[in-house]
Amino acid sequence: MAASPGELLFIDQWADAGGMETFFSNPFAQGAGDQLYASREEAEWIPARDAFTFHVPAIVDTSARFVGMMRAPVRATSDAVKVISERIWANLRASRRLGHLSHQLFLREAFVVEARPASNARRSGGEDTAFPVESVEVLALDFWPTLEGLTEHYSALLSTNKLDEVLAGSITVSVWEQARGFVEW
Repeated sequence: MAASPGELLFIDQWADAGGMETFFSNPFAQGAGDQLYASREEAEWIPARDAFTFHVPAIVDTSARFVGMMRAPVRATSDAVKVISERIWANLRASRRLGHLSHQLFLREAFVVEARPASNARRSGGEDTAFPVESVEVLALDFWPTLEGLTEHYSALLSTNKLDEVLAGSITVSVWEQARGFVEW
């Protein structure tokens, strides 16, 4: 369930998809990325319309923050958004008691990958690698102050069969810990 050792996660928010494509297609940016990383994936995700999301501030002086990510191909966007939103809403009180700070749901549709290939690429050893394109994928992104709360919540959430109704493949779950001394801006 945890991210592999040596992996690094960046989450950027761009106001302009064209600007993101320009950045990732720039040969200097690609070259710098090739020097820094053995392999990487650039992936453009769009906030899911009509999804239930929430954000609450973290408690002052919270020492660690964790990101939980669940990613899966789905059969139909609207059905997936509805079922996932219902599951998050139904479990909101329990998850908040465990410290759940934020939940967002994102989509990546095949036409976006085709329209902006540099913003949706995989590279390894300085070369482009094949990028499997599902027709629609969802990405749930959750922020937590403790690993224990995240783990308990995800174990309960994934034990239900409701999600199987909308998935077109298996769920990939990863957990990331914020680097010590890292400053968000």
